[in-house]
Amino acid sequence: MVGRILTLEEFLVKSLPLVNFDYGELYSGLIPIGTNESEALFFVFAPRDGEPVDELTIWLNGGPGCSSLEGWLQETGRISWQPGTYAPTENPYSWDRETNMIW
Repeated sequence: MVGRILTLEEFLVKSLPLVNFDYGELYSGLIPIGTNESEALFFVFAPRDGEPVDELTIWLNGGPGCSSLEGWLQETGRISWQPGTYAPTENPYSWDRETNMIW
């Protein structure tokens, strides 16, 4: 996979299980890291309010073994899945309202 040109269309998410609301423009997948065989999972949301922007905000949870998925699904993401619930809900306070967000 190293050296292969990736296209935006490859990462466009067209549907998510159990999400029954409009989550907007979402890209996700595995992206190569460096020149070895390592890859990382990412989620990118385009801003939902106003015109497209050039800014990109990166959210990384800290600590060994702490995935940014926790921040995405319980803190700053458009899709919120709280402990003890059976389905995700839309987070009206998500950080992707005015900037591109990557988790």
